[in-house]
Amino acid sequence: MVNLILFGAIAVILGVGLGILFNKLVVKDFPENGRKASYVKTVVVFLLIAVVIFAVLYGKSIVDSSVKSFSGKIEQDIKKNYSNLDIVKNGIDITAASKDSSKLNSTVNDLTRVLKPSDFGVPAFIWNTVLSNVKKELQKIIISFNSAEGVSNPFVDEKNYLTVSSFINGLQVTILKVVKITVIVIISICVILLAIYILASLSKASKEKKRVASKNAG
Repeated sequence: MVNLILFGAIAVILGVGLGILFNKLVVKDFPENGRKASYVKTVVVFLLIAVVIFAVLYGKSIVDSSVKSFSGKIEQDIKKNYSNLDIVKNGIDITAASKDSSKLNSTVNDLTRVLKPSDFGVPAFIWNTVLSNVKKELQKIIISFNSAEGVSNPFVDEKNYLTVSSFINGLQVTILKVVKITVIVIISICVILLAIYILASLSKASKEKKRVASKNAG
């Protein structure tokens, strides 16, 4: 809670501060008609962008911490409640599974059905993306063995077995990767929107300065 308040305070101070600075440097040259409204709009724009970016970064830190924290507990729960699965009893030999992927796919489907987004503390839309990536990663395992190419994969241990531990590790790596990409996309959108606003403001201020200079010269 303290961290949230601190993050929020930093976001507000930074957003408002940058907005006021931009007003003094750029918006002051806007046409007098509507300049006061532009002052307010600028502060609001910078504030919202700052809040969104800080919220996303704070959310990422929470999700990262939750995923790493819950991974061990989830592994123990699977071993306790689903001890009849081959992946729990012996693990799955990927070398053998690469020749017949039905067992591998069946086991993974069983696991992903019992696992929930809340288990890892992630939103449902991220979880759905993660499951899609999990299937791609497992497909890479089969392709790598069939093509005799060694491909590093977070779902497989050093003995080329898919175990509960390696599967949870792979899930953790995949979730963190999806979260990171999501954060990068959101921040990139915010930066682009802010850049557009800044460029439009600079253009407007420049045109007004030229108009005033031309008027004074005449």
